[in-house]
Amino acid sequence: MNVVLHRDNLDHVAEIVALAERLKADRLELANTQYLGWALVNRRALLPTREQLEASRKIAAAARKRLLGKMEVLFVTPDYYTDYPKSCMDGWGRRFIVISPDGLVLPCHAAHTFPA
Repeated sequence: MNVVLHRDNLDHVAEIVALAERLKADRLELANTQYLGWALVNRRALLPTREQLEASRKIAAAARKRLLGKMEVLFVTPDYYTDYPKSCMDGWGRRFIVISPDGLVLPCHAAHTFPA
């Protein structure tokens, strides 16, 4: 199960975890919005506060520990709250690559949007 988080739903992480448990999901990715394209244009409305992010991160960490062996719980931090952009898709081409319809080979589905 993958849920995109932003300012308006980040305070519901505990409820989202509970839903994933009820659905017997084997993996829950709590993916904070990454601010590219449409999300960048709407960043002001979507970007959570540091306090919201920290509170939800703690809930996700507790769920990860509690559900170990039952459900994998991942929490993806928005790049605005990290020192460096995270490597996409488990390590920028280490495990996956993306081939676009025009034949462009990328280490991440969004790599073509990053400035050179």
